[in-house]
Amino acid sequence: MMKPWQPPSNPNFAIDYFITWKELLEENPNAGCHQELDPFHHMLWTIWMPYIRQAVHSWNPRASSQLIKLIETWLPLLPLWIINNVLYTLLLPKLKIEVENWSPTSDTVPIHSWLQPWIPVMGDALQDVFPTIRQKLGNALTEWHPSDPSAKLIIQPWLGVWTTPSMDTFLLKCIVPKLAQSLTELVINPNHQVLDPFNWVMSWSDMISPVHFSSIV
Repeated sequence: MMKPWQPPSNPNFAIDYFITWKELLEENPNAGCHQELDPFHHMLWTIWMPYIRQAVHSWNPRASSQLIKLIETWLPLLPLWIINNVLYTLLLPKLKIEVENWSPTSDTVPIHSWLQPWIPVMGDALQDVFPTIRQKLGNALTEWHPSDPSAKLIIQPWLGVWTTPSMDTFLLKCIVPKLAQSLTELVINPNHQVLDPFNWVMSWSDMISPVHFSSIV
């Protein structure tokens, strides 16, 4: 029955059968993998999981919509230990490699566009890749000048995704000093006042906390 299944392109294949088998066979939904396997969990592990492993093996992490749909479709049927195996053993290692290979200076596709769609599925598991992203962005911002608006376009999608302390620390290290420096370029000239440096700083006011922003202006 399962032989012709191509999981990413047909996420609902045979799911109705598994729903029925879950109702008939599952004895302990909270059973773990370090004890005698629940009959339904054994079925998932031996019949369903090989297809998922193959799907993940051939998956391009920058084109994930089909795989995300697949995982979301099956999550309600899976015990926690299989969910964790899928997230931490199959998906997360490939996402880590892709993040390691990502370059904020040369990649034309922004990382948030292919990584953040995993947040509803992966949840806290993605926390493991966020430090690498911040490190790479920080390195890319070494020569950045506040007159370049692209930095905010790259960082802003992570507002509310990174924890507030992590975002504050990143901005304080990589953005705030450069904004403060740019204000030293502001020359007071009533006859021909150029406000560009002031406007560069103000454009960040919605991202930097009021306490830290007041230290700049």
